[in-house]
Amino acid sequence: MRQLNEISARIELESRIRDGARNMLQILEGKQGKGELRSQIQHELDMAEEHMNTLSDRRMVLQTRMQESSTAIRAVHGLDDLNAPSGERHAPSSSAPLVLPESHVFLMPEVHNTGSLKQDSQPLVKAMALILERWMTGDIRILASEWADVLNTASSLFQTIPQLKNMVDTRVLMLSALHGMSQGTSSVRGYAFRLLRYILSADLLPHLSVHRSSISLFLSRALAQEERCSFEREQALKLIRALMGCHRYTSSYASALITEGCVRALAAVAWEPEDALYHASVETLTELAVYNPALVARSSGFSPLWCAVCEARSDLAVPLVTNFLSLLDRPATRRYISPGTDLEGILAGFSTVPMPKTDVQIQRLQTTGHVMPLLLRSWAGLFYLCQREGGALKTLVATLRVQDEDIRHSALATVDSVVQLIAPPPEPVDFQHQAPYLSTSLFREQYVALVLALLLDVGLMEALVSIVKHSPETRDYASDILARVLRFTYRAMPDEQMATHAFPELLHHLCLPEEPSVMVDAAGALQAIDKASAQYEKRSKRTVHGSISWDETYFRTLIRDSMLVTSKDFSAWNVAMIEELLDGPLHDPRRFEEALTSTKLIRRLLSFFRPSNLRFAALNQDEMGRRWAHVGVKLVRLLLHHPEGVRLFAEDRFLLELREAFEQLEHMSSDILFSPSNLGRTMVCGYFDMLGALSEQAQGLEVLEHARLFSTWMKLCEWDTEAAIRVLEALIDALDMTSPSHARMFLERALTKAPTTVRMTATERVVRALWLDGEAQGWAMSLLLAQLHDVAQSVRALAEVRIRAACQHPTMAHCAMAHGPPLDLLMAEDTFALHCLAVPLGFQAMLRQGLLAPLSHAWHRQEHMAYVPRVEQAVAPDQSLGPIPPHLYGQLARTDAGCQYLQELRMLPEWVSLLQGDQLEAYDAHVLHQIKAALWACGHMGASDLGVPLLEAHGLLDALMAASLSPVVSIRGTSFYACALVSQSARGREALAARHWTMRGLCLPVHRWTFVQLNEPQTFVGDAFASRLVPAEDKSERDAAMLLAKLGNGVVAGQARRALLRMHEQEPLLFQRLSLLGRALHLMDHFPLHLAARRTIWALMGECDISLETVTALQRWRSAHVAVAPAVPKRRAPRAQPSQASDQQPRLYDLPNFRSLGEQAGEARPMVLYARPSADPAQSPSNAGLGSTSRQEWPLQIRGFV
Repeated sequence: MRQLNEISARIELESRIRDGARNMLQILEGKQGKGELRSQIQHELDMAEEHMNTLSDRRMVLQTRMQESSTAIRAVHGLDDLNAPSGERHAPSSSAPLVLPESHVFLMPEVHNTGSLKQDSQPLVKAMALILERWMTGDIRILASEWADVLNTASSLFQTIPQLKNMVDTRVLMLSALHGMSQGTSSVRGYAFRLLRYILSADLLPHLSVHRSSISLFLSRALAQEERCSFEREQALKLIRALMGCHRYTSSYASALITEGCVRALAAVAWEPEDALYHASVETLTELAVYNPALVARSSGFSPLWCAVCEARSDLAVPLVTNFLSLLDRPATRRYISPGTDLEGILAGFSTVPMPKTDVQIQRLQTTGHVMPLLLRSWAGLFYLCQREGGALKTLVATLRVQDEDIRHSALATVDSVVQLIAPPPEPVDFQHQAPYLSTSLFREQYVALVLALLLDVGLMEALVSIVKHSPETRDYASDILARVLRFTYRAMPDEQMATHAFPELLHHLCLPEEPSVMVDAAGALQAIDKASAQYEKRSKRTVHGSISWDETYFRTLIRDSMLVTSKDFSAWNVAMIEELLDGPLHDPRRFEEALTSTKLIRRLLSFFRPSNLRFAALNQDEMGRRWAHVGVKLVRLLLHHPEGVRLFAEDRFLLELREAFEQLEHMSSDILFSPSNLGRTMVCGYFDMLGALSEQAQGLEVLEHARLFSTWMKLCEWDTEAAIRVLEALIDALDMTSPSHARMFLERALTKAPTTVRMTATERVVRALWLDGEAQGWAMSLLLAQLHDVAQSVRALAEVRIRAACQHPTMAHCAMAHGPPLDLLMAEDTFALHCLAVPLGFQAMLRQGLLAPLSHAWHRQEHMAYVPRVEQAVAPDQSLGPIPPHLYGQLARTDAGCQYLQELRMLPEWVSLLQGDQLEAYDAHVLHQIKAALWACGHMGASDLGVPLLEAHGLLDALMAASLSPVVSIRGTSFYACALVSQSARGREALAARHWTMRGLCLPVHRWTFVQLNEPQTFVGDAFASRLVPAEDKSERDAAMLLAKLGNGVVAGQARRALLRMHEQEPLLFQRLSLLGRALHLMDHFPLHLAARRTIWALMGECDISLETVTALQRWRSAHVAVAPAVPKRRAPRAQPSQASDQQPRLYDLPNFRSLGEQAGEARPMVLYARPSADPAQSPSNAGLGSTSRQEWPLQIRGFV
């Protein structure tokens, strides 16, 4: 609203400027000598009109947004803060995810000068509190609109200055807000909710908890209001979210304020997709389920959430499932989610019978396609899908055979989401030489191997082959997935899947000549699989050896067709023939000598590249120019291949002209060859590729030295011009540094004498030279360490980053320590120190400098616990591949001295005691965190051959195996990853093989289905029947209570509603009784009722005076009328096969035989829900209470629960 007012004010100002400019132009019209002034005024007029148009468009956009946002609250935070560490949850803030945007339906007062307002805020608040207190005591009378204005102003004041609630006593305002909630005007109630939300604080909650019954009643009534009371409903929902936010720092009082009745009212809204508060209610209910799943389960709040997951759009269903996965981790919360029914219902989008699709079915299919990959790519989701003998996985694989292309394609995309995890992107240069256990790709491949093994066990391969055979529309997609699966399983599970790779069924079908159609399908399937597999095969490029004897005629034909001999115009030359000559025949010494002496082919081609001729140098940087650059590189390598060619290079002016072109950079003339414009536009840059090819061989280096090019390049390092900098950068990138030569001397010169940008380029070139031909280069590490002392801070920072990345490999860390340990890095960077501990020199350096003891103390105190969330974040499927964070104990276990130091730390006995004593722990979060930390430490220690004996000596490997049977899913996943780390050492693989883990390929448990099976906890059973009321003595009240209860039965709800309306017309005073109100509230607080039924009840009880005194009276009435209910029976066992003795089986409740009673009364009649009172009691229907009732209403009817 403030933005809209500001824009309107600016539009008015621009309008006045425009009118003034127009008046001035009219005055100056016809006057001479005012041209300059007239043009200036015209310019101001044009600017004013342009600003007015822009501001008008902005105002229209803001008005449109306000109209759209006034229809509903939309959750905008995506539930991304629910799994934050507990240490980060202290106090609510304005940016917390439980804060919803303010409503635009009812405009709030604007406060502009908050600085001056803060000084006068306390007296203002005290004055308003005094007014509200006198109004509550009846000293003054306030109209509803005035009452709303006071509450609105107070709430806006606390919104503007949040610190105000800690500076003044807010108890009077709290009581005023509670009184406002009991008023008959919806706007007053809405502003009362808003005021209470803004004055919530930790000090106020104890006082507010005294009125928990009142708050629960007012919130339930507000959420059940009609759509016209949207502001009140919004503010009620925001108050619930604010109370949930208080749960972070005062959980006891906040939990008491959010009652079962509030949650049931919220769940009733979550059942209505067309309601304006649907999305906000679903997300709020999900957040509450994460905070307090027991409360949501008691309140029947999970059912609308399962419906939302299956029916809602994917942008709502995906965050819901993400938060439900946290409930699947432990048995204490997993008991609220039944396997096979609740979350597994999302598979209904795949298993729908093919038929003409509606928009709802298409949306459900899209939601399933987004949720299923989420389940398959998480430990909790995978374990859930594997319950009950993998029924969900079998359903997913069976979906691939459904005769519906959309469903089949979505199911293939689900499988592809798992297979895509094994297709890593190109690794960065920094990590290309890391040891395999240092990359997160290890964990990703281990996890994918387990998932694919489970899917292959339930028939994935056969289903994919069936699609390739019989489905032309999805054949390419399925064959591509099948090719990647085959390629991965051949490496990961060679023993188990070897027979599958032969496709025995397809081969058998190929041998059926009497069934030609089957043979054709099998042949087509094999061809499609082979074509897809060929895309992932690495084929070596065919090379032509010079020892091949080439035909004389063919050689002459190539020379003639190349047009090199017959034409001097290079545009007429055949580049393809020239390339074939350079790749083939000219490698033969005899043919080369013939071409050099008998023809002008070689000399003319070399002359084409001379800078003075300006033929190659004048080519544009396009495809043809780059092709000629490749020809030049091939020519250089060909000449270096023959002694005559080397002699030709030494005699030709090609290199001398290049040296002269480099020397021209000193004079900075405009027509130099290597000018910045030529480097960016022409193929002058191709000369650097040719120089690089020369530096690859010893003969080429001699030629470069003979041409004194290195001396010229050394001088270039001292020139700080744009052209010189670009030439130096190109030379540094092009020259080969493999052998000790002048090229390395030039690189050292560039590292010390060149400008800053060139030094940074040279530093990156040194990083690329750290590994050459698979061997670590100590000279490169020495140069990189020297860059730590560069005068430029940017160069020093770059060197630090590259050294830390390079030292993640133990060999490179050893090189760094051998050239002198960089003590500054060891002291300032813990990660670098951890990497250096993996080598003896690094361990000795840190021990000698006194750095190891404080580091070990920090890890023992907190770092080994903080490592758990850090590594879990690194191995998440949505994260990019990279290095695994180093672990202190794993790095120490790589050296003999480190292993001895580990034993002196006495950490191993503590881990043994923890893993053996608490291996079945499933409730204490701190203990579970300690177990994860111990498992990661054991895994990192077992990743080296020296650490495995330590684990075996203390029995930690057996404890690691026992953790794979933990009732907590995340503990099993951590143990799986720890075993993957142990499998990276030879001794670790032997130890795991002795403990029933396969070591052929990747490390997997032999009994993988045992690994993913969980003992199903006792499913939660609601105790709604445990709270009941004594039946009413008055018959009318008893009938009314029974009809209220029947509103929850969808079969007879309509009849019950009409009967209640007739009763309300005949006996209006009955619905003003406190006792009937108490029974209605008890019914809504303890049983699931839809939003329409709740609105009906509140409409019927609308004439009741609901105030704080009424709530107190209701509490006294309920305590006097609550009866003790019998124990809740266990859930009904699965129904057995029908037999003759089935009628004699005991029932859950002592129910009369309704069928026999109906037969005694004669023919069946519909139940009379309500009959008018009759003067003759004998004429009243005797069977009014008997009829078609739901299973849950029988105990209500017989036992008198309402």
